[in-house]
Amino acid sequence: MKYPLLFSPIQINLMVLKNRIVMTAMHLGYTPGGTVTERLVEFYALRAKGGAGLIIVGGNAVGLETALYLASQGTLSPEVLHFLMVNKAESPDTIEKLLNHGNKEVCVVEMTRKLGQDIGSSTRWTVMAELKRLGVKTITGAEAIEVAEDGLRIQKEARQELLPADSVVIAVGSKPENALASLNALVPELYIIGDAKKPRNALEAIREGFLTGIAI
Repeated sequence: MKYPLLFSPIQINLMVLKNRIVMTAMHLGYTPGGTVTERLVEFYALRAKGGAGLIIVGGNAVGLETALYLASQGTLSPEVLHFLMVNKAESPDTIEKLLNHGNKEVCVVEMTRKLGQDIGSSTRWTVMAELKRLGVKTITGAEAIEVAEDGLRIQKEARQELLPADSVVIAVGSKPENALASLNALVPELYIIGDAKKPRNALEAIREGFLTGIAI
């Protein structure tokens, strides 16, 4: 190949590009009067589209929160929203689209039939609503069987499918990290609580800390 690095990743400051192809600025005729239109937003969304840009494996709290964070990248910041609203620089429909659509296509794959099983009922509905608002695709009852060069291979019932993706995040389960427990021989007392004892939620860790403080 004449340009062997053309399709290889490159990092620019904190941003990593998946290849070295850059589309320059150009006049498209989609900005009458210098304003951003729905047609312009759709045009650049199609330029960036190429299958799911990122797949999250694991549909419990960590996986869903990661999906929300990544799906929100590229949406309007509070400062930009304030500027557009105060100056009436865009139509309400365009602003709504820019608020709800980031620059990544995100898909969550969960092996069980229900997402967010470890999220409290008073919080889960808000997480699910945000996933829907940001356009996160979810697939339940599917097992991830292979991370391939061009995506993630899953099996749902008796059928296998390749989900195209640039990146795959593994968020399937967790285990305690308690290497500091080896210090028990150096101190009079040592208590292991929270996720160092067993991965759970913050409320349980706080409760264990409270009870340990009382005992001490």
